[in-house]
Amino acid sequence: MIGYSNLWDSVPSYLNALLQVKPGKMSAYEIVPENAALYLPMCFNDFNDFFEKLKEYYKSADTTKYEDYNHNIEKLEKFLKVNLKDDFFSWIGSEIAFVKLQPEANAREEDVVVIIKANDISKAKSGLAHLLRQIKRRTPVKFQETEYQGYPINYLSVKGFFKMFLGKMFGKLEKPYFTYIGDYVVFSNSDSQLIDVIDDFTNEKTLSKNEAFMNFKKDFDDEANVTAFIQTPKIYKHMYFYGNDSLKTSLKNNKALILSFVRIGFQLVSDGNIFKTLLITDHDTNALMDETLEKIENSAEELYYKDYDSLDFKVDLTGVPTSDNSPVTLYYNDKQIMSEGNVIDGKPHGIWKNYYLSGNLHSIIKYEEGFVSGHCIFYYDNPDQNIKAEMNFVEDIMEGDYKEFYENGKPKTLIIVKNYLPNGYAEFYYDSGTIKVNGQYYNGLKDGKWKFFSETGQEIAKKKFKEGIEKE
Repeated sequence: MIGYSNLWDSVPSYLNALLQVKPGKMSAYEIVPENAALYLPMCFNDFNDFFEKLKEYYKSADTTKYEDYNHNIEKLEKFLKVNLKDDFFSWIGSEIAFVKLQPEANAREEDVVVIIKANDISKAKSGLAHLLRQIKRRTPVKFQETEYQGYPINYLSVKGFFKMFLGKMFGKLEKPYFTYIGDYVVFSNSDSQLIDVIDDFTNEKTLSKNEAFMNFKKDFDDEANVTAFIQTPKIYKHMYFYGNDSLKTSLKNNKALILSFVRIGFQLVSDGNIFKTLLITDHDTNALMDETLEKIENSAEELYYKDYDSLDFKVDLTGVPTSDNSPVTLYYNDKQIMSEGNVIDGKPHGIWKNYYLSGNLHSIIKYEEGFVSGHCIFYYDNPDQNIKAEMNFVEDIMEGDYKEFYENGKPKTLIIVKNYLPNGYAEFYYDSGTIKVNGQYYNGLKDGKWKFFSETGQEIAKKKFKEGIEKE
């Protein structure tokens, strides 16, 4: 659907400013996680031009507010002894993107991600570093830079910084954390969401790697002023997660219809006087089934396998005085036992028992002269000693049947491990004990025919894979 839109004074100020500037190229989808519910890029050919138009609009719309705005800028610059034009505005490139991620269990409704394309990432790093130095000198903030997977994470402790320039839409980005990914500066009011962005980028789970999104994007102009991409299943979860009872009921009653519009895209492109508008929806009557299958696949992959394969559970006897064939006990504190077992030549040997801080049994590990070898069992942290997982090792290498269980005792998964990787038949179960998914692995990748089942036992889908890639 294509049309044209005028703007009234009541429309947010930055849209009025964007109407008067040349469109810019969007590209932040290169790093936006593929599970984003909303990706909204605002683009401009020249940020300085946009910012000047924004200030002109402020001045014409409300002289008092414009004077307050200038006063706040001058006050902030004077207090911190900085020049915001040099330290912040000068490096902003062609895009400022507003992103809402699909909510997770620890997410808050106000969590947002803002991505700014830098025209010079070195200048961005230098300018923000100067801002941080001045904030630390002039305020009691003592936040120390941290690092996650090689990406620095900092904290910009300036209240209302983004709202001051870009309006209420960015008002929730209070005192954001930020990092750098490629030519982008990524801000978020949640360090957890910042970490999610880093994880998805390093694992190549971005919109640019999502074939369905990239095919959908082809129908839109690469250069625009405002574009909004909505992934309906993700935004549905967001609305349901944070909605009141009335909204949740309405969403549930209309779930099939809502989810059938898999993607919605809306775009505004200015010609200097008016916006050309474009609205496209991607309709799929099978979307609800696809969403169900995705949920089943994702839940089947939520395993503890990597935790055990990494051998992080091995007992560490560094610096512990030992005697051959004598028992050794390690403690969390003076009273609470952490691990106990025997040693030979200073290495764990035989059966070792490990405990949670609660005192409940954590695991029983079989060692042979320092190597994990034999049958190992891990337990949930409860007094009933419900088995969490069991597997076999040969000299620190997992081999054979790998099994996981739900806390209620029902089987969760069975995987055959060979040559360091899942190889062979695999089964995944619902917590009721009924089969959820079965198929084959080859060198750690899905291979051959995979079947998916409802919790009542009905086969609902089949998929074929070749070395991890789904075949049509």
